[in-house]
Parts: sequence; C-alpha cells; structure tokens
Amino acid sequence: MPITRSRPGTITFSWKSRATAYAIFFYIASTAVVLVVGYERIMILRSIKKFDDYIYAILFVVFLIPHFWIPFVGWGVAHEVAIYKTNWGKFQVRYYRVTGENLQFPNLKNLIVVISVGCLLLAVCFLLSLCALLDGFLLRHTAAYYHIITMINMNCALWYINCKAIKIASQSLSLCFRKVRKYNNSCVRRRLRDCGPRVWIQL
Repeated sequence: MPITRSRPGTITFSWKSRATAYAIFFYIASTAVVLVVGYERIMILRSIKKFDDYIYAILFVVFLIPHFWIPFVGWGVAHEVAIYKTNWGKFQVRYYRVTGENLQFPNLKNLIVVISVGCLLLAVCFLLSLCALLDGFLLRHTAAYYHIITMINMNCALWYINCKAIKIASQSLSLCFRKVRKYNNSCVRRRLRDCGPRVWIQL
C-alpha cells in the first residue's frame, strides 16, 4: 500500500510519490518471479498423472493468482485508505478536545510488531513445510509465494487491528459519557454534552 505521511496527522497517496515508485518496482520484480515459477508449475502440472498430486499442483498455480490482484485491490483503494487513516488522526484530536484526555491504545506498538513478524513467520514456515512434505514443490518455487501469503495474512491482521481500535475508541468514549455525571465542572459537562455526540458520529 504506497501511502505516505506527508505531515503529522495527514496520510496521502500519490502516483508520483517515492512509495508508489518503490511499490511498482517491487511489483514488476516479483511479477517476473511469479511468471517464471508459474510457467514451471504449469509444466509440472501437465506431467503429473496421479490424481492427488494433480490437485496439489492445481492449487499451487491458483495460489499465484492473488499476485495479479495487487494493483486493483491495493493501489486502487489507496486513496480511500489514506483518507481513512487521516480521519483517524482527526478523530483523536477531536476526542482530546472534547474529553481532555488522549485516546489510549494499550500495547498497540507491541501488537503491531508481533502480528507483523508472526505473519511473515507463518508464511515462511508454511511454505518450507510444503517444500519438505510435498514432492515436486521445489525450494526455489517458494520465492513466488512469500509475498502473496504474507499479504493475505497482513490483510486479515489489518482488519483485526482496525476492529480492535474501533472497539477501544468506542469503549473509551462511552466511559467518558458515563463519567460526565460525576463532573462538577459545568464547562466540562457542557463541552461533553454539546460536542460528544459529534465525536461519536465521527467514530
């Protein structure tokens, strides 16, 4: 996803950015690997006679297809993703102005590191185990699958992190609403009463 942080709190996407140029270069290089491996897998597929091995060979070819979705499901929605992330920053600023507290995401950095490393390790372990257990799945063929499996894993992880962030933000905002009755400061109570619903709608 070739999005960049142009300034604090603002995420942007541009076809002329360095991130996009890097993504295109990496995609072209990985496409060359995928095409070479795909050709070899098709040749292997044509030479297989056993039914079970034939099914596995078909699956290995099918697993290469998600690589060609990247420009459409990745770059095609990059602008919307940039807007979504920017809106998260705006929401946190408004949350602070209304509640007077920073929106806390406990252990977020550790969670991101664990999930990112875990997704990569799962892809490596999965492909190496297939290479060791299945005849005809050569070690060099795994080079075409690492980024595909990792991308699928990371998409699932991204959905999990986004849902967890929305859950935490909702709980924190709800807790602030419940605390409003305990405030003796009429200014704080008025600010929460007037601006709180707007923050909730923005969430």
